Amino acid sequence: MKILVLLFCVLAAAFAWYLYTVKPGPLQGIVRNAQGLEVLVSRARPSLLFEPSASMQLVASGFKTVRPKDRRLDAEGVRVSFAVYRDQLGELVTALAETPGEWQWVAGSHLPYPVLRRVEEPYGEGERIETLYESLFLLDAAKDPFPDPRAKEKVLVYRAKFLLFFRKMQVLFEYHEPIAADKARTLDLEPAVLRDFAARGRAACRVRFFAKEEAKERFSKLRPLSAADSAFQRTLIAYWLGEIKHPGSNR
Repeated sequence: MKILVLLFCVLAAAFAWYLYTVKPGPLQGIVRNAQGLEVLVSRARPSLLFEPSASMQLVASGFKTVRPKDRRLDAEGVRVSFAVYRDQLGELVTALAETPGEWQWVAGSHLPYPVLRRVEEPYGEGERIETLYESLFLLDAAKDPFPDPRAKEKVLVYRAKFLLFFRKMQVLFEYHEPIAADKARTLDLEPAVLRDFAARGRAACRVRFFAKEEAKERFSKLRPLSAADSAFQRTLIAYWLGEIKHPGSNR
């Protein structure tokens, strides 16, 4: 009997050692940055960190599994990890969404909403330069997948998006501000308003890319994400992410 108890203790200790030193942890999760703010990170595929501005305060984080639009209608679910922040003016959403199997996100310029402004430009530092897809668009407040109670009619959105890891990983952050419906109707005639809003969007967050080994060291104490609250609706998030396609399909 004593031998069995001893053997059980040895096996339990070995299993614990495996969990904490050998078995890899989650690739995505939350860490606390130097300013004490909890931020979304990815340790690999790709390795990166979101850096919200100092004015932002975390209000929610989690993950959802959703079914974005696909023309074959047979894709598996996409896991979306996100963190939502707010300050006195608006809301910031940071998100990572990886496609299953061989599925890929469609072109970086693709957006499921009518676009007010769109631009592509290089983004990054040193040897790591990625293509940034920027866009401005409007959302009905009732269809915002990350609803801000301050928004009653329309939401003006700045989106910054990257397609990485062979277009399997969508990395994006969005800055939202509530706007009245009557003012939203004249935005095309007010380039200065859109220019100033885009500047606030860019200032709301940055993305820092890391080498894989550096990320493993920096993000060793990663807090896994929990399933997100039901207030974040799967259908709205799926539409918000856009379309995926299979490279073996012509449809």
